[in-house]
Amino acid sequence: MIRLDQFLMEKGYFETRNQAQIEIKNNAISVNGKIINKPSFKINETDDITINKTYNPYVSKGGLKLEKALKEFNIDVKNKYIIDIGSSTGGFTDCLLKNGATNITCIDVGNNQLHDSLRGHHDISLYEQTNFLNTDKELLNKPFDLAVMDVSFISSRKIIKHLFSMFPNITLILLFKPQYEVGKELNKNGVVKAMKVHKKALEEFYLYMKEIDLNVNKVTYSPLKGGTGNIEFLLKISNVKEYQNYQQSLEDAHLYL
Repeated sequence: MIRLDQFLMEKGYFETRNQAQIEIKNNAISVNGKIINKPSFKINETDDITINKTYNPYVSKGGLKLEKALKEFNIDVKNKYIIDIGSSTGGFTDCLLKNGATNITCIDVGNNQLHDSLRGHHDISLYEQTNFLNTDKELLNKPFDLAVMDVSFISSRKIIKHLFSMFPNITLILLFKPQYEVGKELNKNGVVKAMKVHKKALEEFYLYMKEIDLNVNKVTYSPLKGGTGNIEFLLKISNVKEYQNYQQSLEDAHLYL
């Protein structure tokens, strides 16, 4: 007997166990004609496995997060110069490509993380082992219209300030991660659970945006939690004088996630 998620990974249905778990939890897998939504479900290798649908069509779950932002913020990515900061496996970039983007620059401090299906893609320029804070307009050398950002282990503030110092009229879609904005108010597993802490993180971030003459134009909660179980938010940021309060998205996140 073997766990269903492990079997799906080992047999090449999905590249990682995490991807298999997401599909299983979203009723995408049947065993002997019955939908199974528990990754730990034990099967025999002779059981009949069926992929009913693909819940996540992207190379990582980041694509599903960005997909929600593009829809709710009504953003058309066609014919735009786009920069993906913290591109990692490429979930955001994959989503952008599938929505019609044709000119994407990926930047990440890591190396060899971008998914093989995206590496070498003719619509992607890739900068690996590159700290965005060390970049300048001469290096990037494109008139970027849109930025997407998913960074971890640091606050996003310095990166945002640097981005807008180079491209003041750009629009940014940020995956806002409270756990990297609140400092000491984490539990031992690095998870922020209390709504009041999320509220504080968002409130302080909004104030910082105002300090650097930027605005949070739109906000929604991420449809999926982060890898450690943290609630995350998606923010549209620009210098346009348009503002949306976070309170409804905060309440919805704690209601539905």
